[in-house]
Amino acid sequence: MIDCAPVWASGALAQVQWIEGRPLAWRVRLDDEQTQRDAGRAVLSAREVAAFAHMGDAPWRITRRLLAKALIAHVARCHPDHVLIERDAFGALGVVAPAGWHLSLAGQPPHALIGLDHAPIGVDIEPETAAPPPDDAFSADELAALDKLWPGNADRARLIGWVAKEAHAKASARARQLGPRDIELGTHVGVLVAQSCAMTTHVYVSIDSGTIAAVAI
Repeated sequence: MIDCAPVWASGALAQVQWIEGRPLAWRVRLDDEQTQRDAGRAVLSAREVAAFAHMGDAPWRITRRLLAKALIAHVARCHPDHVLIERDAFGALGVVAPAGWHLSLAGQPPHALIGLDHAPIGVDIEPETAAPPPDDAFSADELAALDKLWPGNADRARLIGWVAKEAHAKASARARQLGPRDIELGTHVGVLVAQSCAMTTHVYVSIDSGTIAAVAI
């Protein structure tokens, strides 16, 4: 059986390894000195910077975008200046150049997660201390499935489910159009499965460094 689970990476970009056939999820702290050095490998155009200008968390978003460009250049073995990232009409991120890559970004400062693959991918991340989502974000069957995978803490299980749904929505490239009840969670062989009108994904969860992270593929 082919292992399609993501490779979870953290720390310095130079240590991040790409394994062909496996999605990559790079978890970083945006306030870390090494992270800042890695972000410095890339530059944004004036147009790219302007797109963030009206956002209150613009510095975090700019750093995250710089890291995404640096990661793509590192994995694709090209110069960061040759990496072009754009949003489509639905607001979904796309890698225009180099060709053949799919990207997803998530962040709750100072935490960030960057997902990269040759196929559609979605990622999300939340601090473990984040407030749980409302009960009406899930059906009774979903809550039962989450409790079975992560028993003993209902609030934590709901937060995991929320992160999983967010990751699925991003993988579908319709994150702005799909609400939590538009996505149905289930399980298959111990792995979360998310379904919506757009697609079906397997969602892999990692709880580490005080965060809950999810990758939907």
